[in-house]
Amino acid sequence: MNQVDKELLISKGFMNEQERVNDVEIQVSALMESTVFAGSILDNNLDLSKLMAVSLYIEELASKKNYLHIHLYVQRCFGDGRFGGELDGFYAASLHEEVLEGYALYFTLYLRKIVSEINEARKKIREYQGLLDLMAREKPVEYVPVN
Repeated sequence: MNQVDKELLISKGFMNEQERVNDVEIQVSALMESTVFAGSILDNNLDLSKLMAVSLYIEELASKKNYLHIHLYVQRCFGDGRFGGELDGFYAASLHEEVLEGYALYFTLYLRKIVSEINEARKKIREYQGLLDLMAREKPVEYVPVN
């Protein structure tokens, strides 16, 4: 690893001076960037099915240990959703194999959790909407003002 790459990894907190990986910083960055990534896809077209498909594909790549492919795919999707730009933490992580592996796995796990939570929220909204529809069909209540 060259000095510039090492300095970038150290500045991101992913590695210390002795080139030991900092797992906590990798987790924090992966959580933040997976949230931004999910938001960029939803912000672009509000299509949860696209986010789910992207998440499943990333999970498949992770199961095959194609971490660099995950990095490239995520950057491409993010760039398309935001009309350019990249996720800085993921870029820095791609410079070192061990950091990239941890980053990609945490990113995948957090993205799966985000998609799961969104699905759960949508399910609850549909349930509550059904309940509101039932209540609206029931006998209307008249309120009498009290003088």
